Amino acid sequence: MTPLAENGETVLVLAPTGRDSSLITEMLQRETIPCHICAGVDGLAERLGESAGLALLAEEALIGVSLAPMLRALDKQPAWSDFPLLFLTTTGSRPTETSMDLLKLLGDEANVTILERPIRMATLLSSVRSAHRARRRQYQVRDYLARLKQKDEELLQTQKLESLGVLAGGVAHDFNNLLTGIMGNASLAIECLPREARHLRTVLEDVVSASERAAHLTRQLLAYAGKGRFIIERIDLSEIVRAITHLIQSSIPKNACLRLELADDLDAVEADATQLQQIVMNLVINAAEAIPADRSGEVVVTTRNEELGAGRPGQAFAAGEAGPGRYVVLEVRDNGQGMDDATRARIFDPFFTTKFTGRGLGLAAVLGIVRSHKAALEVQSAPGAGSTFRVLFPAVSAAVTGDVGRGAGDGAAARRDAATILIIDDEETVRRAAKATLDHYGYETILATDGKQGVEIFTAMPDRISLVLLDLTMPGIGGEEVLRRLKAIRPHVRVILSSGFNEMEVIERFNGAGLAGFLQKPYAAGTLAARLRSVLAPGRIGPS
Repeated sequence: MTPLAENGETVLVLAPTGRDSSLITEMLQRETIPCHICAGVDGLAERLGESAGLALLAEEALIGVSLAPMLRALDKQPAWSDFPLLFLTTTGSRPTETSMDLLKLLGDEANVTILERPIRMATLLSSVRSAHRARRRQYQVRDYLARLKQKDEELLQTQKLESLGVLAGGVAHDFNNLLTGIMGNASLAIECLPREARHLRTVLEDVVSASERAAHLTRQLLAYAGKGRFIIERIDLSEIVRAITHLIQSSIPKNACLRLELADDLDAVEADATQLQQIVMNLVINAAEAIPADRSGEVVVTTRNEELGAGRPGQAFAAGEAGPGRYVVLEVRDNGQGMDDATRARIFDPFFTTKFTGRGLGLAAVLGIVRSHKAALEVQSAPGAGSTFRVLFPAVSAAVTGDVGRGAGDGAAARRDAATILIIDDEETVRRAAKATLDHYGYETILATDGKQGVEIFTAMPDRISLVLLDLTMPGIGGEEVLRRLKAIRPHVRVILSSGFNEMEVIERFNGAGLAGFLQKPYAAGTLAARLRSVLAPGRIGPS
C-alpha cells in the first residue's frame, strides 16, 4: 500500500478484502498510480477529502452495508468538486439490485462510470486515467476560482481604502477650515489683549491649544488619505527612532519594556522625518497596548537593510508592494495577545479600535503614510502569539542629508501698511479670520467668496492688489484654475496658496505655476502674518 498522494490522484479501492483489492491495487501501482485500500464504507468516507482523486468500488463490497457515510462525504464536497466513482459490477448481463439502489441513491448528477466484469486491464487503466484528467481539471477550476476570489478581495479592499481615504480627506478639509477660523481668531484675540487680562488670556490659550490638538487629528486623517504634509529628504531611519526614544518611553504603559535593535550601517530612505516619527510612535504604542495590563511584556523595534530577490515567494502586504530590490526595514513586534483574522482585517480602518480608550486613527495614519511613501507594510499575528508589523522603505544609496529635528518659524510679523491683499476662500469663517488678522497687521484686505468673484475683482483692479491669498479647494472654479486666470491677467502676481493638504503634493501639482508660497491650514494669526512678511519682502510692497 502506498501513502496518500499530495496531488489529488490517489485511487481509493473498496473491494472485498482478499484477492480482488490486491489484484486491482497491484495493476494500478505497476502503472505508478497511487492507491489506498479502504476497509469499508466508513474508511472510504474518511479518505474522500484527503488528496483522493477517485474511488473504485466493487459491487459486492456494498451488499448489505449502509452507504450513508459515503453519501454524506460526497455531499460535503466543495462546489467545484465532481468526485468520480468507478463502479465494478458483478458478472452478468443484467444490473443487480445493489447496482440499481446505488445509482438511485447517487442521483442523475453523480459522476459514476460503470465497468462490467470481467474487465480488461487496458479498460481499467483508461477509465482511471480519464477520471484523473477530469479530476485535474476540477482542481484547475478550484485554483482559478481561488485566484479570482483573491483578486476580488484585493480589489474590494483597495476600493474600500480609496473610499475611506476620500471620505477622510474631505472631513479633514472641512474640519481644517473650521479650525482656521477658531485658531486664527483666538490667537489674534490673544495678541490684542491688554497685559492685565490674564484670566481671559489663559482661556484663549486653552482654545488655541485645543485647536492644535484637533489639528493633529485632521493631520492623522489626511495621513490616512495620503494627503499629509510631507517634506522629503534623505533620512537615517535608525536616527529617527533614537531621536524619539525618550518620547516613546514616556508614552507607553509601564508594564511594556521597550528594546531597540537598530542597525548602524543603515541605507538612507527618502521620506518625511515627522511622518516617519509618527509611524514609529503609532506602531510602538499600538504594540505596547496589546500587552495585557496584568502582566509584563516586551516591544522590540528593529531596523535593518534587506535585499529582496526575484525568486522570493509572493507576499500579501497590507499596503503597497515590495518587488525585488534593496529595502530599509522597520519592524515592531510584541509578545502581546495577538489578533485573529477578523480583527487583523479591520485594524487599518479609521476609528476602529479594540481598546476601551483611543480614537482608532493611529494605524489608519500609518497605512496612509506608508502608501504616500511608496513603501510596503505587512502584518503577522495570531491569538496569543503577539504581532509583528514590518514596513519596507525603498533604500537609496546617497548619504543622509539634513537634521531630523525642525525648528518652528517666528510668528512675529511687521506691519505692511501699503499692501492690499485679496482673500479668495469659499469658507466665511476663514475669510473673516484672515481679514481680522491682516487688518490688525495693517494690511488692506478685499474679500472674494469664491473663485469666480475673485477673478472678477482682480480683473477690475489688477494694479492695486499686492498679493492673493487663495484657497485650493472651492466649488465652481477651483484654486488651480483661478491661479491660471490671475497669471493670464498679470503674470507676476504673487499668490499664496492655502490648503489643508500636504505642501509637497501642492508644490508638485503647481510646479512651474509661479506660486509665491504655501500656507498650511489651520494656521494661527502670527503664522499668516509671518508668511505674508516673507513674500512681501522689503522693497517689494505693492503690486509686482
